[in-house]
Amino acid sequence: MNLSTNIEQNEAFLREQFHHCSDFMIRSFKLKDDTLLFIAYLDGMIRVQSVEENILKPLILGEPPLGMDRLQSLTEMIRSN
Repeated sequence: MNLSTNIEQNEAFLREQFHHCSDFMIRSFKLKDDTLLFIAYLDGMIRVQSVEENILKPLILGEPPLGMDRLQSLTEMIRSN
């Protein structure tokens, strides 16, 4: 799979590839600085509450997730990779 620089194309590709998989989940959201993100996971393989509290909530509120305190921002991390 080749990733695109367009997040909507990447999300659409994953949805197409996993359309038959009922436990494949995608959550899309926008950060305060208008950065678009999505997270993909298999329902039942993770605790949804953990994802919401430890990944989504810090991202949406603009707080770095645990272990990312050395970065100035999530946007910086994404753009550097």
